[in-house]
Amino acid sequence: MKIKNYTINEPFPMPSFYNRVLKENSFCILDIETTGLSSKYHNIILIGILYPSNNQIVVKQFFAENPQEEKSLLLHFHKEMQQFQFFITYNGVAFDYPFLKERFKKYNISWDHQEIDHFDILYHLRKCKSQLSLDNFKLKTVENFLGINRSDTINGKDSVELYKQYVLSKTPALEKTILLHNYEDIYYLAKVAGVFDHFPKVNYLLNNTFLTMRHNQHPINFSYHPYDICIKKNSLQVSGKTTRLTHLPKEVHYTPHYDFKWLPLDGSFQIVVPLQKTILPTKETFFYLNLKNLQYIFDLKTVEIETAEVFNQPFMVVDLCTPTGLMNVINILNALIKEVLNGK
Repeated sequence: MKIKNYTINEPFPMPSFYNRVLKENSFCILDIETTGLSSKYHNIILIGILYPSNNQIVVKQFFAENPQEEKSLLLHFHKEMQQFQFFITYNGVAFDYPFLKERFKKYNISWDHQEIDHFDILYHLRKCKSQLSLDNFKLKTVENFLGINRSDTINGKDSVELYKQYVLSKTPALEKTILLHNYEDIYYLAKVAGVFDHFPKVNYLLNNTFLTMRHNQHPINFSYHPYDICIKKNSLQVSGKTTRLTHLPKEVHYTPHYDFKWLPLDGSFQIVVPLQKTILPTKETFFYLNLKNLQYIFDLKTVEIETAEVFNQPFMVVDLCTPTGLMNVINILNALIKEVLNGK
């Protein structure tokens, strides 16, 4: 097995919308190469990670020279991952993360990375598809949109075939081609993460739905997607993700004016706020929030300025179709999370 180390003398291109979160968490960009799509029958043969260090970029690649070295590769990767609190991937929720877990399980290697938060760029792109002027969300398409031109010319399928040849021949040129493909995947993914900067309205909303706070001395990330906020059963509802913390009990708050459920073991939370409904003579339906019912929860001297301005009115029409209306709702939800968890 080989471990490749590179240092790039340039700062990490921190995307603005989760800049605040990443500043308070150690993180890495992650990408794996495999011999196929089945985590049960195929092997991981290469893992690449990239992370900032002292205003430079560090790249590490763990490369199995044959499939039998997979366990050794995973053990080295397992040790390396102890220093990180956050993964960044492209389609990692559906592929990289579950593939890694399955291969760890095969070799009886403990998967103690449950508490690592995971940001999947593709997931957020798909959620925002109606707001983005992209033909599709293939990685190459996003790279072309950003003006990224790679040196490598192969895709994942090509990499599988080249690796089969490499196992037989150990040709340095084949090794270089396989490693370059993975290297450029993670190097340019750092830049792809900034795609939301090209869509200011989406970027602004995303920037406000990633929260980092402390609860009982524990650093915790709360995140939800702005387009997951909905009105259901005459209630404002949102579900999101939090840092997995196996040693904290669940917190459930049922009140007349909101329900808040936080499950640290599952890494999830849900907020439900009852709304009032009115139907105009024109048959238009409006849902509105009685802010008087929530004002007693907050210390209006300490909440965000935008939230305090919202509370200057007794009622708020819940409008999820415009950026301004959605932002008002986000401000209320964020203030509620912070107050309930004493995370100010």
